[in-house]
Amino acid sequence: MKSLKTLIDISNQELDRLRKEMNKLLDYQSDLESKKSDLQEKLKSEAEYTVVHPEAKAAYDLFAMNVQTKIQNIEYDMKQFDVLISQMQESISEAFSELKKYEILLDQKIAMELKEHNAKEQKASDEMSNVVYLRKQKESED
Repeated sequence: MKSLKTLIDISNQELDRLRKEMNKLLDYQSDLESKKSDLQEKLKSEAEYTVVHPEAKAAYDLFAMNVQTKIQNIEYDMKQFDVLISQMQESISEAFSELKKYEILLDQKIAMELKEHNAKEQKASDEMSNVVYLRKQKESED
């Protein structure tokens, strides 16, 4: 039983580690989304500026091209993180299944030991009842 508890502890630690990694991935993905949104807002703001100030149009075109490239790079990174997150979800699911398997085995082992203990107690109680019964019978014969 001690080995099952050790396996459960190890599985819990692994599951916690995977969850922490998942949170880091999700945080980084959120940061990327935020950066993308900021760049899009900046692009929109600069486009509005060039409407009011047409002389800035030439600089805006180069700026817009650079921002679009950055946004594409961020979108590529986000797709990569989607794959990593999907893989991490699968790993977490497997680790959780393994943990539950060990917990079920432990529960079954505890239930079996309890059943055996109850059976031994019942047997001892039955034997004691038989001894008392036989004594009373013997006393009544005398």
